[in-house]
Amino acid sequence: MNRTIKAATVTLSILFANAAMAHHTSAETAADIKAHLVVDGQSGEIFSSYKPNERRYPASITKMMTLALLFDHMRENNHAEDTPIKTSRHAARVEPSQIGLLEGESISYEKAINAILHKSANDVASAIAEHIAGSEEAFAVLMNKRAKEWGMDNTNFANPHGLPNKNHYTTACDMTKMTLNLVREYPEFQEYPTKRYIEHNGKTFGSPYAMNPSHRPITFYKGGFTRASQRTAIASSVYGEHRLVGATFGHVKRSGYGVLLNDFYRHHRTQMDFEGKNYADKDVIFPAQLLDCSGL
Repeated sequence: MNRTIKAATVTLSILFANAAMAHHTSAETAADIKAHLVVDGQSGEIFSSYKPNERRYPASITKMMTLALLFDHMRENNHAEDTPIKTSRHAARVEPSQIGLLEGESISYEKAINAILHKSANDVASAIAEHIAGSEEAFAVLMNKRAKEWGMDNTNFANPHGLPNKNHYTTACDMTKMTLNLVREYPEFQEYPTKRYIEHNGKTFGSPYAMNPSHRPITFYKGGFTRASQRTAIASSVYGEHRLVGATFGHVKRSGYGVLLNDFYRHHRTQMDFEGKNYADKDVIFPAQLLDCSGL
C-alpha cells in the first residue's frame, strides 16, 4: 500500500507550485486528478481548484481526523504519550495496511501516532477508535460531530481508517477545511513527521511521509490509496507570504514521495529565498468554517 500512497503527492506539489505563482481555476492543472483545492491558509483565498465540491472517497487521509480526536482525548484526560491502547480481536484483523498488532497487545499513544503517520496502519486506527469510543461505529459519530463543527458539510465518516464504504465520503473542499483546522489547532502534528521509520515487534517499517529537514517548507502531509479513491493527499507548505493548504483526489500516475519533496524544495530554492526563515511562524489563522467553495 505504501508504494501507491506516495504518488498523489506529485500532483499536489505541482498544484502548490502553480498556486504560488498565479491564481487560477483550471482543469489543466488537474489533468491527472479528479478533484483538488489549494487555498491561502491565512486569508482563505482560493488559489487553485477543480471540482472541489464533488464527492470522493478519502482513503487514508481519513486517519488525520482520527488523530485529531486522539489528541483531544489526550488533552482532555491529561494522558501521557506512554498511555497504552489495547488491541481487540477486531482491530487485529482489520484489512491492511498494518503494523501487525496482536489481539490483547497494547501500544502506546506515541507509537500509535507514528504508526498512523508513517505506516498508515489500519489496525492502529481501529484500536484508537475502540479505545476512545468503544467501537468504530461510535467513534464515527464523534468524527462526524467534529466534521460538522469544522464546516465539513459534505463529509460523512463511517470508519476511522478510510477503508472503502459507500457511506464514507468527502470533498476536496472539506478535506482542505480539515487540514486548515489540523494545522492551526494541533501543533502536535509538527512534532512527528520527521521519523524515517518505525519499529514494532521486531519489524521495521520505512516511512513514505517522513519530513526531511532540508525540505522544511513542507510542514504537513498525509496520503492515502484505495482502488475506489485512487491516490489522495492533503498537505501544507509555505510559499513567500503564504502558507498554502490543499487536498487532491484521484491521482493515477505512479511516482515516489521523494519526487514531491524534491519538487517543493527546488521551487523554493529557485523562486524564493527561504534560507534562515522560521517556517513555524507561519501560523494558519483563517477560520476553516468560513472557507467558501460555492460556485467552484
